[in-house]
Formats: sequence, C-alpha cells, structure tokens
Amino acid sequence: MTVRVTRPIQRLTTIIDLPGGRTKPTALESAHGGIRGMKDQVAEVLRQKLRDIVLALIPGEPGHTDPSDPQRASRLDEAYRKADDVNSLAGMIGFGQVGEVMLLLCDLLQPAGAKGWVHPMAVETYRLCARRMEPLTGLGDLTEVISALRSLNAACARWAGDFEPPANPICQFVYTSVSTLHGDAFEDATVKILEHAIGRNHKLGLTGMLAADDGWYLQCVQGSPEAVAILVDALLFDRRHRAMRTISVRLAPERSFAEWGMCFRRLGPLHEAILARTRGKLALQNLSETAALDLLQTIAATARLAQLSPTLKL
Repeated sequence: MTVRVTRPIQRLTTIIDLPGGRTKPTALESAHGGIRGMKDQVAEVLRQKLRDIVLALIPGEPGHTDPSDPQRASRLDEAYRKADDVNSLAGMIGFGQVGEVMLLLCDLLQPAGAKGWVHPMAVETYRLCARRMEPLTGLGDLTEVISALRSLNAACARWAGDFEPPANPICQFVYTSVSTLHGDAFEDATVKILEHAIGRNHKLGLTGMLAADDGWYLQCVQGSPEAVAILVDALLFDRRHRAMRTISVRLAPERSFAEWGMCFRRLGPLHEAILARTRGKLALQNLSETAALDLLQTIAATARLAQLSPTLKL
C-alpha cells in the first residue's frame, strides 16, 4: 500500500523515533488506523446517546406535554443536554449536521403559549427522527432536513398553546414543497405518491388532500398526533421533494376532510382567485396560513361538487 506523505508530515516523522525499524509510511498507516479506531469509538458513543434519547421520551406520557407535571422541566432539560452532547460528538467525527438536527428537534419540545403546552406531535417526531439518525450511515446531506425542521419549529411556536388541547385531538398538518422531478418523471412520481398515500393513510387513520401546481405541492393531512408524526418523519427525509415549509400544525376536535384518505386536485381556474394574492414567479410556496386553508376548503368544495355531479369538469 502506498501512502502519500506530505512535506509537513514528512518533516515531523524525521524527528520521531520509529521503534521496530518501521518505515515512515508504516508509522503513518498505524497513526491513521489509530485515528479511525478513535472515530469508531466516538461514533459508538454517539449512537448510544441517540438510543438513550429514543428511550428517554415515551409517546403518550402526559408529562412531556402537560405543563402541570412538575417533572416536565427536568425531562426537557435532560433532552437538551443529551442533544448537546450529540452535537459536540457529531462535530468531532464529521457528522455536524446530525448534531444540528438533534438540537432543532429539541426546539420542538419547547412549551408554547402562556399555559406552556408542548405540541402533542412533537415528542413522537423527536423520537422518530432521533431513531433515524442513530445508524449514522446512509443519511446523506441533511441541509433540506435542517431547513424543514426550522420551518416546523416556527409553526409549532405559532401554535395557540394558551388553552388545553381537546381530548383525543386531531392534528392538522399543512405544508408546501417542490418536486425534485420534472416532466414525465414528476407525473409518474405524483401517481406513485398518491397510490402509496392512500394505503398508508388508511393504515394510520389519516385523511386529507394533495394539490399540485407548476411542480409545487400543497398537502393537508389530518389524524392523531402520533400518526401525523410518522408522516412528518417520512416527509422530512423524502428526496422526491425539497423546500418543505410547514404552514400549520393546528389541533382540532374533529376532521375537516374526513371523507378522503387522500383527495388529489390540480389547481385550475376555480382556484385562481385565491392564488392571485400571491401569484408571481412563485405561488403555493408563498401562501399564508389563512390563504392555504381557504384554498384547501375551495378544493374540498369543488371535489364534493364533482362527486355529486360527475359530468362537471372541476
């Protein structure tokens, strides 16, 4: 094996006693092996800390969301401490983005509103993403994930936590994103997304709708906070789209689009009045929460009308 020795390292090795008559390249190979071994050890510690995070926060425990639990503050502090450890270790061995992801996930657990409720979806999203980080392999570039998490955090911070969530609340998750595919590939991917979404949503008890316009998606999904978290985790790491922006993570006592596992519509003339508010170089990605919800209600109304009158082209 040939080892390329740079001049600074070569000068350094000339003043090091090499026991056993080892050559400079052999000594460097040994040093590099030691570094790799150290990185492997740090990586294993990092994986263990990620496993601890997954085990520390159990979905369904009221203490993670209920401000009346005196243990919640210490639990959240412990979560931040573990994530900070992960961030430090990850940076040492070239996984800095993993650390950034974990710190952003901790932000999901911050109390919202005057009464200090934590969004019920947050704990399960935290656990699922931490579990996905644990292998430290096959993650790829996490830039889009980091951007999407920042948007999700901002939406959770806007959540009206000044009241007690309803019993068995329905979580309404609304987001936009742009496809990474174009032309026929975009059309084929959309069909596959719909086919998969219908089966998945039925299994998880999710309902909602998907709208498409010029390569952009607007989707609304409704279901239990735990089921929505499973979808959010999948969406965060789906390479078929990018620029994911969370518009709303509302809680409601009931569903708005209960009749569809996934209703799909391409935007047309009937929707232009709403889109005209933001129409320019971009469209769906600029929608405010109010405009997005208005558009979804319009889509739902036209879909219901089309079901009643199949001959109408809506």
